[in-house]
Amino acid sequence: MSFQFIRNHISRATSLFITQNGNGKVQGTTKKLGVICPNVLVRLYERKSGNKLHIADTSSDKNGVYKFLNLPTDREFYVVGIDPASQYNAVVSDKVVPK
Repeated sequence: MSFQFIRNHISRATSLFITQNGNGKVQGTTKKLGVICPNVLVRLYERKSGNKLHIADTSSDKNGVYKFLNLPTDREFYVVGIDPASQYNAVVSDKVVPK
């Protein structure tokens, strides 16, 4: 899943932890205007029963790659990428299922 940034306004957060690890992973690449963008804050949220629960944060590496590991494969998540320069809106990828 790749992120493309569009003009900036707002971001939000909540918190929780997963009590049961799985073998699933969510990974992708962060880009700005089609160019690899490193050091992007990427947040993972669970979409459970309408509650938007913050699971984990990571940053993309020098190649724009980010990963969330050991996730249960029976849940849906959404991923938010936040532009480090605050020039663009946060980008959301919704209904992500770890594989």
